[in-house]
Amino acid sequence: MIKNIIIITLIILVAGCANQLSPGGGERDKIPPEITEYYPKDKTVNYNENVISLTFSEYVDQRSVKDAIFISPKINGEIEYNWSGKSLEIEFADTSLKPNSTYVVTIGTDITDINERNRMAEPLVFSFSTGAKIDEGKVSGKIYHDKPSGIMIYAFKLDSSDVNPLLNFPDNLTQAGEKGDYNIMGLKEGKYRLIAVKDEFRDFKYDIGSDMFGVLNNDILINELDTQSVSYDFLLSEEDTTVPEVVNLTMTDANHLIIEFSEPIDSSKLITDNFLIIDSTLNKKTDIRYLFKNKNKSSQYVLAFLDSIITDNDYHLFLSQITDKHENVKEEHSIRFTATEKPDTSKPRLLNISPLKINEFTMNETEFQISFDEALSLEDVNKSIFLQKNEDTYINISAEKIDDASFNIKIKEILESNTEYTFNINLRNLPDIAGNTTDTTLIRKLRTENELDYTGVSGKIAASERNIRVILESSDKKNKYENYADSSGIFNFDKIKPAKYILWAYEDKDSSKSFTYGKPYPFKPSEKFIFYPDTINVRARWPVVDVRLNFNK
Repeated sequence: MIKNIIIITLIILVAGCANQLSPGGGERDKIPPEITEYYPKDKTVNYNENVISLTFSEYVDQRSVKDAIFISPKINGEIEYNWSGKSLEIEFADTSLKPNSTYVVTIGTDITDINERNRMAEPLVFSFSTGAKIDEGKVSGKIYHDKPSGIMIYAFKLDSSDVNPLLNFPDNLTQAGEKGDYNIMGLKEGKYRLIAVKDEFRDFKYDIGSDMFGVLNNDILINELDTQSVSYDFLLSEEDTTVPEVVNLTMTDANHLIIEFSEPIDSSKLITDNFLIIDSTLNKKTDIRYLFKNKNKSSQYVLAFLDSIITDNDYHLFLSQITDKHENVKEEHSIRFTATEKPDTSKPRLLNISPLKINEFTMNETEFQISFDEALSLEDVNKSIFLQKNEDTYINISAEKIDDASFNIKIKEILESNTEYTFNINLRNLPDIAGNTTDTTLIRKLRTENELDYTGVSGKIAASERNIRVILESSDKKNKYENYADSSGIFNFDKIKPAKYILWAYEDKDSSKSFTYGKPYPFKPSEKFIFYPDTINVRARWPVVDVRLNFNK
């Protein structure tokens, strides 16, 4: 009898354990786990217990659940997690909850099932109050990011003093779902600052250099009598507070010095005057003629000079006001380098023509870029480039310097549709700083595309703001068009390549032609922006008109 009971018990235990394993054969489990029951029910008042319970639709990874539960305001003291099959009880001390306070429980999307590691599709959010009233303040919006699921939104109540998200815990929080949508509930009346954080350490704080962040263009005033119909949306960025440093300095020949920085530099703020080469043996300055970016490595720059270098002398490079992409500035720096008298015998080479490719010359292009591996004189470049329709017909073009090795080629005439052109570069007339030339003329055959294969996108933006910049970018990131709306809010993109596009706009307050993301601390607001809610399918010869965006919502 006892033996039979043991056997039956073992069978029951094995059967119970088997429920947690992936089924043998058949289709893979693609269904995300769900919470089928929870306690206390949403908006429970006068709650005086110390337990929250959850029941899942399937067996889930217990650790993922623990990492995905957020309760705001933050509960002090120890919290116990007690499992029974698919059900979980979260128990905390009787004195942990504040009196007359609304608590919001967010069960985030990091929860995965055991079978296939499917994540929960949307977070579950519910509230309860230890008093007779639920605080009804609510804020909702969207995170615009490639992978928004799991990104945290922290709400800080602004009382008499400012908040520091690097040190302070948020008063309320929630987590974005797979599509980026979020809701923060249970807010008391008052003024709040919202910050989106991709919280890598799950410490409920913003960590500079580790966490991506997003801030709004203003703080929010919560009045429980109002319905929050406005969507408070975020674009995410990264903050860098590290100043750039020189990590390598190499003199490759008697005319070139390569500088490698610890990170990409803001090229728009870099000129030859930022550098000074000193022969400390003779107390003599070397005249720097050219400066250009190494096209193979974004953090490398090349200085070119004519002055003779003496190998045995002591040389230093002095740098000042070197600015990175995040506006961190290295004020002054000097570094010693080893000189060489090795002659430069390399002939200048054309590296790239962009965005043009053979048989792919879009007629709406007003300029294109050419890049060399060596610094060249702008005057020489203008004498050496030609664009022809045929042997007798030349198109008016001119070069403008990007840096001393890259140039914009501006086309000053309207090109014909579906027509072949020839772009010539006479390298014989392009000596580098050491006088090296290439005895050849490069020829590129370019054909304009058929104008009937293009179309347009136009519309209007309702906005009290001014200086609204509109961006139209294809979903595959291959095509991007930008322009300002006119004073009445009308925008127009002409000759657009067929594709599926995302349209958005922002108030370019600083006229930088780039979106300003702001800063969490010290707080700096972002620029106001809005996305068109649908993807725009642009087809050849079918212009998309009357696209409407409302900045005033």
